[in-house]
This record gives sequence, C-alpha cells and structure tokens, in this order.
Amino acid sequence: MDRFNGFQIAVGSEEEAQALAAQLEGGLPGAVRLGSPAEVAAAVPHFFGFHPDASVVVLGLSRSAHESRAGISHGLRVDLTSAAHSPAAFGRWVAGRLLETGANETLCVIYPPEGGPARMAEYRRLVAGMCTPLRVAGVPPLDVLFVSDGRWWSFLCDSPNCCPPEGVPLDSGVSAIAALSAYSGLAVLPSRAALAQSLEPYGPEMAERMRAACDSALGQIAAEHAAPAAGRVVLPDAGRAFDAGGICLPNGGLGDDTGVPFHPALQPSLVLGSAQPQEAPYGDCAAEGGFGCEYAETGPDAGDEADGLTARPARVPSGPVDFDWDDVVRAWQLADSLCDGQVPPDRALSDEAAGALLVALPDVRVRDYLATWCGDDRAGQAVALSVELARRAVTAEQAAAAYSVAAWAAWALGWGAWSRLCLERAVAAVPDYALAGLIKQGLERGVGPELVREAACGTARRLDEMRAEHVSSQERDRARRKAL
Repeated sequence: MDRFNGFQIAVGSEEEAQALAAQLEGGLPGAVRLGSPAEVAAAVPHFFGFHPDASVVVLGLSRSAHESRAGISHGLRVDLTSAAHSPAAFGRWVAGRLLETGANETLCVIYPPEGGPARMAEYRRLVAGMCTPLRVAGVPPLDVLFVSDGRWWSFLCDSPNCCPPEGVPLDSGVSAIAALSAYSGLAVLPSRAALAQSLEPYGPEMAERMRAACDSALGQIAAEHAAPAAGRVVLPDAGRAFDAGGICLPNGGLGDDTGVPFHPALQPSLVLGSAQPQEAPYGDCAAEGGFGCEYAETGPDAGDEADGLTARPARVPSGPVDFDWDDVVRAWQLADSLCDGQVPPDRALSDEAAGALLVALPDVRVRDYLATWCGDDRAGQAVALSVELARRAVTAEQAAAAYSVAAWAAWALGWGAWSRLCLERAVAAVPDYALAGLIKQGLERGVGPELVREAACGTARRLDEMRAEHVSSQERDRARRKAL
C-alpha cells in the first residue's frame, strides 16, 4: 500500500509564494481546483510520484455541508490483485482508514495492468464488492473510474453525454497540479518499479569515487583535530548524550504529542541531550549511527550483501574520528550552500561535498539538521539531497541515515510511496536503526505530515539550544583560562 496525505509543496520565498498562488484558479487560497474526472485522473500520478499500474487508488474526500466543493485530503494505492482477492474485505478496510482521516466521500480509480487488454467487465465484481461497504460505512463513492491507454470510463455512469462508451481522453495539458509537482521537486516516474529503481545505489565506479572522497574528508578532519588549535574547546560529555541512531525530537517525540504509543525500546532514543552520557559516544564504529570509519572493499571477501549494501571492513583512519561542534556546523553550512542557487541540491553535489556530508551524516546532529528542513519549506530539497547521498553511501550507517532522512522528508510532504521505499532501504542497511523504526511505526499508525513538520520544527529549536549551550560553554572556558 502507498499513502499520500494532501499535496504539500515547498513554497520558497514570499515573492515566489505569491507568484505561485496567482497561477492557481478558484477554490480556497493555495488550493488547486480539479473540475472533471479527467483532471482528477491526470492528477493521481502526481499524488504518488509514479503512474499507477495494476492498482486501485482510493481518494478520501471531505465535502463541506454548506457548499458543493469537496477537498481531497487523503489517498491510498493498493495492488489490484490484493484488492480483487476479497473486494468486500478491501472495501471495509479502506472505509476504516478513510474515516480516521475525516473523509465523508470517496473517489476510486482502477488501473489495469500495463499492456494488457482494457476490459472493464473483469473488474465489475471488484467495484460492486468494495462499493457496498463504503456506502454502509458512510464514505460512499462519488465515482469509480477506469483508466487505461490515456482514456477514462466510469463504472457508475453510463450516460453517453458525459461518459461515452469509447471513453474520454485524459487531460494531457499542463495542469496546476503538474506545475506544483515540478516546483516541489517530485518527479513523476512511469511506475512504482521505476521509482524503486531510482533509489538504487550507484555502481562500482561511483563507489570508488565516494570511497576516495570520504577518505579525503576523514583525513582532513583528522589533520585538523591533530593540529594545535588555540581556543578550540571539546563539547562537554553531557552535550554529547545521544542514543546512537536516535532523533532529537523534543518532549519524547511524536508519541507524546499524538498519543501514538511507540515501542518502549525506541523511547530513550527520542530525546536528545539527556543528563548522562551514553556508553557509545560519537566515533565508536561499533555503535549504530557512530561516525563511520569503515569502507567498502570490492571482491569475493567483501562481506555479506543486503539489498545492494555491503558489509564494509575498516580502512582508514586507524582510529575513530570524533566530530565536534565546529565539524557539525561546517556540515550544516555545506548542506545549506547546496540550496542557495537555482540548481537542485542533488545536481549541485560534487564528489568533494558528497564525501564531506557522508562522513558527517551518521552524527545525529548533522542527520537531524537535514530532517529539520521539513519545517522550513525545504522538505523537497531534503528528499533530493538525502536520496543522492544514500545512493552514494559507502557504509551501512551512512545509507541508513540518508535513506531515513529521505523517508522522513517524504513523509512530511505526504509522498507515501517515496517514504515507504526509502524506509525499506534504511532498514535493509541497518535493521535496528532507531529513526527508521520511528518512521515505520508512524506510517503504520497513520500519523499525518503536519505532525512530522511540527516535530521537525521542534527538532530545529532543540539543535539551536544545544549549539547555544556549546557556545556558552566555550565562553565560560575562555573566561576561566583568562582568569588563570
């Protein structure tokens, strides 16, 4: 199943937002009006990021009691074979999911397998079986469309005036939905399989380049740490009290704000900066999320492979490199610099910049900084950059961190398929990665994007507080040295 919650975009500056709003016709401020079944069917691929194939798509509508408009607030895509196995059970299941989101009407779209014959009659049993429980539950279908070969038909209307037997062409023009999709950075791919393929790690040539880039970045950091640095203060232990692989959500994370009971084993990792230091500080390569010092070796002795990721034996440096706040802030600034121009961050990423970010990414202060972009309208850029980093990753920890950020940012945008596919890859890299576990439980329990964005804003505030605490510590230390 793939899910989307509304249609979120990254707005950018106020001027850009005003220009974008001026392009939208009718409806509420900032809303796009879909005035026909053809426009709805043409918009569906933009909701999920790919053109559905052998799928049933159900859109949850929230219709106002005072006007005829109905807003699309939620959507599900399910494999056609799963839905057809037991149509009534599928209808009951969908009704329950949509009622949780406040929907009071539905719009369903059936996509037959690509390249197969478009025989509507083969799916009438499915339509009848799923529509009855939807009506009984109070979310009746406004229509059920059949989309094939660039045309649509209606299962519930046979009037030749609006639904001729030869079908109606889809709206192939440039729509507002398509413009918003392109603006937010969401690429619409031919199929879900193509979307999954776009997340695959790069080949051996890129891996070699990234190993060299990571080696160079590590060597530079090690040299800087070894050189005498007047006034350079190490962050106190209490400030480094993180659970490896956790996320810096304030107040216990989403569980406290939503009442969603996350697994107790995840709870300690949802609060960043506890009073006591953890047993495995940054730089311990044995700890999940520790600063990486192991790289991929090619050849038959490279280790076990899991979904394209390889167990990596240690190379350089000979000991762990511990990130301090100066290193963290430089990584933040480097990531920000990739979003300053007109070029998307994934395309602006050089090998040198990728290596510097990859060696920094397992540090949760760096990883979670990218996750905070969901709270300042850079979620689309966070997806693009983190996916590119994940595809270039040379350690499992780097891959787990990058794919988790991509899953988190896609979740904040309501891009269900992107989020779930990135999550699968994060878990394949490090099965017990805590942030991936948090995302998985949130997606399964239907936590909405708005709460993810709220959590990202809370994380940003916490990181700012931690950095301010560090600066204050530096100033106190300088004052003590001056007094001595």
